[in-house]
Amino acid sequence: TYLCNHGFFNQRGLVVLAYRPEEVTPPLEKFIALNLPLMRNHHLRLERFSTEEVGLLTRRMLGYSPSPEVVERLMRETGGNPLFLQETLYLLLNHTPLEINQLGDNLPLSGNLQAVARDRLQRLNPLTRQAVGVAAVVGNEFMPALIESVGNLPVEQVVEALEREGRPVEYLDG
Repeated sequence: TYLCNHGFFNQRGLVVLAYRPEEVTPPLEKFIALNLPLMRNHHLRLERFSTEEVGLLTRRMLGYSPSPEVVERLMRETGGNPLFLQETLYLLLNHTPLEINQLGDNLPLSGNLQAVARDRLQRLNPLTRQAVGVAAVVGNEFMPALIESVGNLPVEQVVEALEREGRPVEYLDG
C-alpha cells in the first residue's frame, strides 16, 4: 500500500493481482478499493474454457488430438478452469506412461490442485464441508434418500449448503 500511495507503480513498477473472484477476502477488497484508483490499471478476467477450448489446449500440449470422451472428461473434471486443466495435462505429460485416451477414469490430480482443494475446503464451515464431502461421494445427481443415508444429513441442509457456496445441485426424485 505504501508504494502504491507514493506512485511507485505509476513510474517504475508493475502490480499484478491474480485472484479468483469467488475468493476475494476483505483485505484484498480494501487494497483494491484504496489503491487501484491511484494507479493506471487494466483488468483482465480469464474465463473458464469451453469444451472446444479444452480440446484445443489439450491437443496443443499433448501433440495429438484426444478422443471426444476424454475432452468431455477433462471439461467435467476441471470445470474448464485453465489452471486446473493445465496442471492436469502437465501431470499427464510428465508422470503418466499411458496416452490420455488409454487412461479411462484414471485422470491424475496434481499436488498443486490437491493443495487448492484442501485450502478451499478449510475455508468452509463444518456443515458445508460435510455436505461437500457427501456430494463428492454421490455426485451432482442423487436421490434424497441416498444423500440422507450417506451423509446422515437432511437433504435440504446439503442442498442449501452447496448452493450457498455457489454449487447448484440437481437431485432426482425417487
